[in-house]
Amino acid sequence: MNEEIILKEIIDVGQAMLECGAEVSRCEDSIKRMCRAYNARSCDLFVLTSCIMATVQWQNGKMTTQIRNVRAGANDFDKLDYLNDLSRYVVRNRPSEEDLAVKFQDVMSRESTGKWKFYIGALLIGAGFCVFYGGTMLDAAAAGAVALIVMAVSRMLQRLEDNGFIKDFVLSFLIGFLSASLTRLGLGTHSSAVTIGCIMLLISGLGVTNGIRDVLHRDIMSGFLRVTNACLGAAAIACGIMLAMMLFRRV
Repeated sequence: MNEEIILKEIIDVGQAMLECGAEVSRCEDSIKRMCRAYNARSCDLFVLTSCIMATVQWQNGKMTTQIRNVRAGANDFDKLDYLNDLSRYVVRNRPSEEDLAVKFQDVMSRESTGKWKFYIGALLIGAGFCVFYGGTMLDAAAAGAVALIVMAVSRMLQRLEDNGFIKDFVLSFLIGFLSASLTRLGLGTHSSAVTIGCIMLLISGLGVTNGIRDVLHRDIMSGFLRVTNACLGAAAIACGIMLAMMLFRRV
């Protein structure tokens, strides 16, 4: 058994968990259990939402240390479920490093949710929240159209820009601009309801929830990072909407 390769594969699983939206405590527990399955004497971990540092002492006395940078990813609970199953499989069966790598690639190569589901979800969220916040059916139709456009632009920005602040700013400005434009063209009556309904697509409530959950698990730094990131996203959304409103007031 090559201890360095085994630890690399184990950290790959932990990194993928974090990128799919897992809490830090889940990632730490999974890595420790997998290391112990390979007869590790001790496993010292320091996990944040942006990095994993692990030092493992194996049964033969060898010490292995690896550090991994974790990039922010979109929440994917379907893939996270399969990663959880993979970690349990590793604990039960202790596969070789080659088998572990193959099974990990099988999980990561799974097809993501169909694009049409994202667009249908965006349409329902935009139109539904528009009506919830006082919009008419005409406003709901406008919000649905804006939501579809915003979702298309969002998927394009995911390939072009990694900075979440910039993406939220651009998308919120687009929402404000399109909402005001459609209502001026007579395709809606309450631009504020259209805007609020579509803004719900960008609100990172899950980030705040995960941050509070990390704090309750005593992962204070990770929780603070998640909440801070959510607050920065809210600031970007506010700035984008404000810029769109200022432009339309001058026109």
